[in-house]
Amino acid sequence: FWGMSAISLAAILTHIFMDFITSFGTMFMWPLTYNRYEFSSIFIIDLNLSSFAALAIIISIFVTDKNKIRVASVLYSCAFLYIGVAYLQ
Repeated sequence: FWGMSAISLAAILTHIFMDFITSFGTMFMWPLTYNRYEFSSIFIIDLNLSSFAALAIIISIFVTDKNKIRVASVLYSCAFLYIGVAYLQ
């Protein structure tokens, strides 16, 4: 139970962060205000960033169970590197 709760919390916080860095923003202070807060680092539909996640899912189908975590972690770290480069631009 606690492991799945931690994974769920991490997924929710990651989703809020990913919405925050887009140019569309997110209303994470919704009950208090209707303002959208954004970092405007990447466009809301960024195919480069989405391709890392899609590639991780496709590769994980064909890779053995032992290496799925390694492949996914490398691809997701590339995605966060892409976010950092977009921020520097």
